[in-house]
Amino acid sequence: MATRPPATPAQSLVMRDLNACETPPDLFTIFHKLGYPVEQPAPLPLEEDDLPGALREGVVARYSLAVVGGVPAGAPRLDVTLFVLRQTGKAGPMALARGIGQQWPRRFAGLHLLVFAVPDASGQFQRAPLRQSPPTG
Repeated sequence: MATRPPATPAQSLVMRDLNACETPPDLFTIFHKLGYPVEQPAPLPLEEDDLPGALREGVVARYSLAVVGGVPAGAPRLDVTLFVLRQTGKAGPMALARGIGQQWPRRFAGLHLLVFAVPDASGQFQRAPLRQSPPTG
């Protein structure tokens, strides 16, 4: 997959970016601004043997956000993966995230940063309210 070039300082992350994060492309933009070599936002199929049935059924979509490292061959590699989870089902989103977090690294070698999102009925991500921490020092 093609990656976007790293963000420039003019594209730095601001609180507005976090507040506006409602869809997978928005999350790709955030990771791009953090300096990750992000992939193009296209969902990837979840194969039958990738996760056990109940966990697999709880995933709406899977995206490869970024791949960091791995060059030269044998060098450490970090795969950043977004899982969009169902709101309803046998297990709630938190249980699904825990289960995927336990199973994914067992099934796929390497380092993983797993990101989870839960869309509401309109398809936009649900999120806890964001607030800025007071300055320290």
